[in-house]
Amino acid sequence: DANLVGSRGAFYADGRYEVVNMMKHTTYDAKSWEVLHECQLGWPAMMEMAAMSVTYDSSTGKTYGCYLTTTQSYRFATADYTAHTVTEIKDLGADVWATCMFTGKDGVLYAIMNNGDLVTVNKTTGGTSVIGNIDFETTGYQGAVYDPSSGKAYWTAVSGGTSGLYEIDLTDASVTLVSEFPGGEQLTGLWIESTPASKPEVETFIYGDVAASDNNVTATGVYSFK
Repeated sequence: DANLVGSRGAFYADGRYEVVNMMKHTTYDAKSWEVLHECQLGWPAMMEMAAMSVTYDSSTGKTYGCYLTTTQSYRFATADYTAHTVTEIKDLGADVWATCMFTGKDGVLYAIMNNGDLVTVNKTTGGTSVIGNIDFETTGYQGAVYDPSSGKAYWTAVSGGTSGLYEIDLTDASVTLVSEFPGGEQLTGLWIESTPASKPEVETFIYGDVAASDNNVTATGVYSFK
């Protein structure tokens, strides 16, 4: 499906997979991949719904992200993907943005900023607290997700000509390579399907939207890996 390119934001929420690709918003059933809703975004939604990063918070039922403004700056905000409206939490200016965001234990909101800082984000004020710097120069699209069954956070990132899946330590922002992606895939819109640790025989799958491959949008669809 050519629309499964989450270049402007993709996330899983309550059985749905929401994708914004340039001026189009598509909602999929995350099991059957049937298209539930599809529409072209007009002005100003085509700009304001463009997310540098986005995540769904099941603890509040809200979608948080780092969104563009019509004046080409960035902001932390919540978004309504039915009404196509964005509510600003904090303006970040033109030089600061979050490359990926995810929700961790107890609804804690995390972001990796464009300077490499791993931060927690206050959902009310947009203020950030720095955990550490990943010390890792990245390019291209990224994604991150928290696995509640293991307490681990995972990150898909690109550095130079290679891309891969990394584990992020949420105490100090250090990263550990789990596996390289053979085709240089760039994944965003990650989500986890897993079971509690009491059932170790059931595997954990991480799903991600293929935003790009080899630094160009040459492949579309959803990958799963374990």
